[in-house]
Amino acid sequence: MELPTNLNVSQSNETPSTILTRSSGNSDLGDFGKAVDDFFNSKLGSFLASAAETSVYLFLTYYISQKILSRMNEPATKKTPLVQELEERFYNNVGYEPSFLSKIFKSLPFISSSSSVFDRFEMLHIGNVITPERVDVSFEDLGGLSDIKNELYKSLIVPVKLAGVIRKQSKLINVPKGVLLHGPPGTGKTSLAKAIAKQNHAVFLSVTADSFLHHYVGQSEKAVVALFTLAMKIQPCVIFIDEIDALLGTRRASEHEVTKNLKGLFMSMWDGLYSSNNDQITVIAATNCVELLDQAILRRLSISIHVGLPSSEERLQILRVVLKNEKLDDGVDLEDIAALTEGFSGSDLHGLCQQAARMQLSDLIKQAEESEGYEVNLSLRKITKEDFTEAFKTSPKALELKKREESKAEYEQQPRQVDPRALMALASLFGMTGNGNKQPGSQ
Repeated sequence: MELPTNLNVSQSNETPSTILTRSSGNSDLGDFGKAVDDFFNSKLGSFLASAAETSVYLFLTYYISQKILSRMNEPATKKTPLVQELEERFYNNVGYEPSFLSKIFKSLPFISSSSSVFDRFEMLHIGNVITPERVDVSFEDLGGLSDIKNELYKSLIVPVKLAGVIRKQSKLINVPKGVLLHGPPGTGKTSLAKAIAKQNHAVFLSVTADSFLHHYVGQSEKAVVALFTLAMKIQPCVIFIDEIDALLGTRRASEHEVTKNLKGLFMSMWDGLYSSNNDQITVIAATNCVELLDQAILRRLSISIHVGLPSSEERLQILRVVLKNEKLDDGVDLEDIAALTEGFSGSDLHGLCQQAARMQLSDLIKQAEESEGYEVNLSLRKITKEDFTEAFKTSPKALELKKREESKAEYEQQPRQVDPRALMALASLFGMTGNGNKQPGSQ
């Protein structure tokens, strides 16, 4: 039986049975329409229709909410060029070579933007990753620190460069799991860690205390685990913890339970709970207060190096490195500047050179005003001795050292006054009388 094609639905409130009967003239179709009409008027039909309507509503609500959430999380889950580069590094580590069809499949926009080898917590750490190609510090860029650079080269770089030879002949020589760089601020601890990462062609992963702060219970622990799993995927990797005393300080009974668990989990992962001796993962920590570190942390930092303030010769080397691309006047004597900057760190010397270079801007402004907007003939003059003199007067470190010297001189000029009560207490302690004789019965 063929259904009629010339159905004409009127605007009146006709039921499906009357429409089919009127249009086809067939009572059988009318009976079928009546059965459909009765079914939808029954309780079961009404329930199924309502369930279908609710299902469609729930599906649309879920779909729209997922789209909104994906847009909200887009900065953390979007496959940036850095994520793609790290994924290629992971594939090279595991020896995976994607097939031609796999490459085509992953090139589709709705696939490439949603799939990744890194989980959600690992993606949170990727924002602190610097690939070796983007590290802008090398050992040649660091003035002075010759002994420290030699020690780090021998301990951290040679075991990586000659890993194949060393593993066959010795089981004791491997990449150290932890290195501690301690000393005053501004002495180049962070730059040393970056230079090691660049020399080993390793990823530089910076960690701070707020990297593990989360609102929900259990997520801080997942962030700690994700730090080491990410490092294993993209190794060789240097995990740099600046101000480690703020993150892994001495454990106390008054600490919160979450903080204790984080420290314990961090040390367990550090020991190699999910890694082997062949993993090229090094934790480099920096601190100004080594006495605040927990003894268990110090044990895991097998190499400890003090990065102190530079000597006069090292300050001269730092000045030469900082000013190698600058135009200096003949009257500038770097040896005199190195001698005058005793107590300056490498960062302080860099700031002093920057301040001296800014002195050229006043002359450049005058040239711009005289040239009436033409920038073709504008040029920076040479940095003179007077520029360094003015910069030294406004240097924060120079002002700090001057204030310290003034306080010391003021303290030394103060008259020494002895409290009479202190003298009486000492006399009583040693059994002396007021005229200097021993009291009777004293030995």
